[in-house]
Amino acid sequence: MEDIVRGAIGLASEGFFEGVADGSIAVHRDRTITRLLGGHGGPAAELSDGSTLRADLVLCATGFTQGVPFLPAETRRQLLDERGNFTLSRQILPLGVPGLYFNG
Repeated sequence: MEDIVRGAIGLASEGFFEGVADGSIAVHRDRTITRLLGGHGGPAAELSDGSTLRADLVLCATGFTQGVPFLPAETRRQLLDERGNFTLSRQILPLGVPGLYFNG
């Protein structure tokens, strides 16, 4: 993986690549989050392959397409302008949506 991102601006924290290599960090490639879940089982993310992952924190690598279809419609209205672009303070913080941040 390091060969892929060499020369790019990295957002990986210390120990990330080692964690992926030893299996302590699971990477779910080529999947999208279709729905965020809450309730008695705790927070979770449902993936496009039908699997469900328990999560205290969801980090989405959105790539070049801006979109967060898994968030509620009201939250998306607060995040996106009339053309569908994110409206973020300092490219990170959506105003009026506590606990949601973007990076990269």
